[in-house]
Amino acid sequence: QALIDAGCQGRVITFELDPQNAQKAKDNMTAAGVADWVHLYLGDSRQLLPKALECEKSIRVAFLDASHLYEDVKREFEIVLPKLADDALVIFDNTYRIAEEGEDQRVNGFLRDMRGLYGGNLINMEFVSWYTPGLAVWQRAPSL
Repeated sequence: QALIDAGCQGRVITFELDPQNAQKAKDNMTAAGVADWVHLYLGDSRQLLPKALECEKSIRVAFLDASHLYEDVKREFEIVLPKLADDALVIFDNTYRIAEEGEDQRVNGFLRDMRGLYGGNLINMEFVSWYTPGLAVWQRAPSL
């Protein structure tokens, strides 16, 4: 709706694993009048994301909220990274520290490693939202 209200060109690309949820989403997008701005892929974003982004020149906002396992989050981030506009934002959900030592550190672990791996600016609000809480925003460091 924000694209429509702002008169911006662009589109939303989203992924859904479950066919029933995908149909519900399509029905809701149609009812809301935004279906022409959204492309919904049915399947696993870990497999479909590279192909979905092939023709994209630039991404302004990426919301990564599929698998929350460390390596999956890292892979999705690395797929979108080359396509990000200089001022793009990457948003992560479920960023609270929920893993015990020795377990997959999930989104939180990736975010802890992220600045050393990719630089940029990161704000992690671990205590916002519902279970699993946490929302983080990353942006490249501005060019000097």
